Amino acid sequence: SLVHPHAQTPAAESYRIIRTSLMSRPESLPYRVLVTSPGENEGKTTLSVNLAMAMAQLEDTKVVLVDADFRNQTNHPIYDVGTKSSSPLGLVQFLRGEALLSEVVHKAFFPNLSVIPSGGRPNNPTELLYSGALTQLLNWSLENRYHLIFDCPPVLPIADAAVLAPRVDGVLMVVSAGETTREACRLAIQRMTFSGGKVLGIVMQKARMTDSPYFYNYYGSHQGQT
Repeated sequence: SLVHPHAQTPAAESYRIIRTSLMSRPESLPYRVLVTSPGENEGKTTLSVNLAMAMAQLEDTKVVLVDADFRNQTNHPIYDVGTKSSSPLGLVQFLRGEALLSEVVHKAFFPNLSVIPSGGRPNNPTELLYSGALTQLLNWSLENRYHLIFDCPPVLPIADAAVLAPRVDGVLMVVSAGETTREACRLAIQRMTFSGGKVLGIVMQKARMTDSPYFYNYYGSHQGQT
């Protein structure tokens, strides 16, 4: 779900906390972050989108959200930047050399935020990530001080995240409260580490507000107050 970054809710505050954790060390600021999960339906796209919006809220911060989950054709509405008659050019076309970077970076509805849609479902998704064009995208982000957030496929069933992990500054692993097993989490982190990726942290999604006494006590006691 989409959480407006200005909202004063536990969900919005949680994304601000993650944003603060990522940006708390200017000397080692992770400009290129990969978001993934051990398995499917654990909330990685929800984190990617809401984190991108929370970061774009900051002054002088430019963010590009990249849909690198080629196999998932249920696109989040934030990537809906095409027209009724044509789909937008995206990451697939750029990595194939069929489109320029300027043609695949689309302005989103939120200030300071752009998106790169997936561009469709290629026959060779993993191999595409070895394209030299990916290096161009990564270098462009550093040269222009853009924060890249890659929404990637899950780690355990698909190799794509492991291919991209060593190319970025860090990985956020999303797990689902009450669903992701400890063994799945361990294996996913192990796969990222063995591939050369740096795991920045683990984010738990789908947790109830009442599971956190800090959020519950504060927001519960302040409801209706100004």
